Amino acid sequence: MADIVTLTHQPIRQLTTTGTLQPIYLAADIGGYDFLDMQAGLLGIEGAVSAFTLELWTGMQAQTDDGWAKVGATLLSTTTPGTWGAVNYPNGLLRYLRWRAVVTGGTAATFFIRGMARRYA
Repeated sequence: MADIVTLTHQPIRQLTTTGTLQPIYLAADIGGYDFLDMQAGLLGIEGAVSAFTLELWTGMQAQTDDGWAKVGATLLSTTTPGTWGAVNYPNGLLRYLRWRAVVTGGTAATFFIRGMARRYA
């Protein structure tokens, strides 16, 4: 059975930073799933953005930022608006999932992340 997983319930406008993790209280509980097929879209950039990277992070608890690990692949790394990225995560996921966005240069970037979660049974 597949269920929709939405990490950004609306497009997110991320200001230029060294890297911002999604607020921990918004982390998705994916403990009941074995596979994730995730899709990200870069909707727009403001200013001369020199780099935009979007990563997924996984962890066993949603109380602190301690113990979170980056999932193997980067979901999206580009500076071109209208770019889409898709990644399948067949293993290596813990109970919670959240994103980390890094915008270098420019002013901001707007993106979203959604996908499908599946289980064996």
